[in-house]
Amino acid sequence: LGASLPAAAGHDYCFVVDGGKNLKIMRNWFEPSEPNPEVGPTPGPASYPYWLWLRSTSNGTGNQVCSDCEISYNRFNNKANTGSFIVTEGDSGTALQACQRIWIHHNYLSNIENESVNGSPNGTGNKEAIRLASSSLSLSSGFCIIENNLFENCDGEDEIISIKCCDNIIRWN
Repeated sequence: LGASLPAAAGHDYCFVVDGGKNLKIMRNWFEPSEPNPEVGPTPGPASYPYWLWLRSTSNGTGNQVCSDCEISYNRFNNKANTGSFIVTEGDSGTALQACQRIWIHHNYLSNIENESVNGSPNGTGNKEAIRLASSSLSLSSGFCIIENNLFENCDGEDEIISIKCCDNIIRWN
């Protein structure tokens, strides 16, 4: 993974893992340029709601749920637009299963700007630093661990970490 990833118009992610298993994403610096939300969209890079997106994929023979991955010793810095630094999804179709056994540790996540309109909070949400799963997967087990991460100036919304699946461990952040 390079220090800078090329923008692709219309994509909702900077880096995506589709149905990956046994992967390590380590020692990277994520800081893609984003349009300034105060001025509106500008030509150039996509706004990247999700900077690192782990999700399941359908390959024609069934869904492959992302599992057994490690995200560690990375830096995520300067998020201006709606969305999260790290998002894990699962199969929200037929299997209803969150990504499983994702270990997120020893990352430095900093500077998520609070969205505001004329100086008042916008209230749209969706600016947490890390999100595990989505509401439709709330009854599935993730068995994920989020530990030993440093969050600095992650003021995008009230939630810094949003957990939307069961059986996870969140500690020492």
